[in-house]
Amino acid sequence: MRSSRRDFLRTVAATSASAVALASIRQAQALGQSSNTGAAHTNPASPPSGAPGKSAAPVGPLVNGVSNPLAIDRDAVRFTWRQTDAGRGDAQTAYRILVATSRERLAQGKGDVWDSGKVESDKSAGVAYTGAALPAATRLWWKVRVWDRAGIPGPYSEPARFDTGLAQSDWMAKSIWDGTSNENNFAYFRKVFSVERKPSLAKVYVTAHNDYMLYLNGELLGRGPARCDPNRYGQYNAYDVTDLVKTGVNVFAAMGHWQGTF
Repeated sequence: MRSSRRDFLRTVAATSASAVALASIRQAQALGQSSNTGAAHTNPASPPSGAPGKSAAPVGPLVNGVSNPLAIDRDAVRFTWRQTDAGRGDAQTAYRILVATSRERLAQGKGDVWDSGKVESDKSAGVAYTGAALPAATRLWWKVRVWDRAGIPGPYSEPARFDTGLAQSDWMAKSIWDGTSNENNFAYFRKVFSVERKPSLAKVYVTAHNDYMLYLNGELLGRGPARCDPNRYGQYNAYDVTDLVKTGVNVFAAMGHWQGTF
């Protein structure tokens, strides 16, 4: 008797589960038929193909093809950016570039170095700087905004920076060597200097004939070559050492490799 009761309960449970499952399937089918009935629906968040949308902020800012360069030719400064279109078929129709002496001034919308104004152009690569002559060894900040084909301006890009480099007449350092003249020679140097207060910006420019490795306070800054004839102007590298310079005693260490050729 007990066995028959258990079999009956199992049959009822299975039948109930099947009924629930069947009802769920029918409900889902009904919902599917309802959503497929009538005109096609359009996602209101997506603009129709070819319709203009609000321009997004430009991305990927470069100066002379480099992101945040530490030393560029200040007589040939060119800006590049990429545009992420908000609407399919949208395009840049104008731009405005601001260059400032500080990030704070740039945030205030002040291009105290250069304000290109609104320039009607779809160009976004190799846009030339046409402002006043730039000072040597100076950090500058810039940003750009663009207008879409509906004439609507988008937000400015995130601030980016670039550092101007040195002309031949700007160099104050002189070449050093250990006095030997044999080929394939290595020389080692050490320079101690003191700093009374933490600088807001500290950079070092280095060149070598032929190769080098440069350290500051035990940290490798970089290695050459920035090959040049030591008696004439040539290539050089720049390093931002602001975070490595400390108050008190600091030490530069360098290794030079002379290969016997200019």
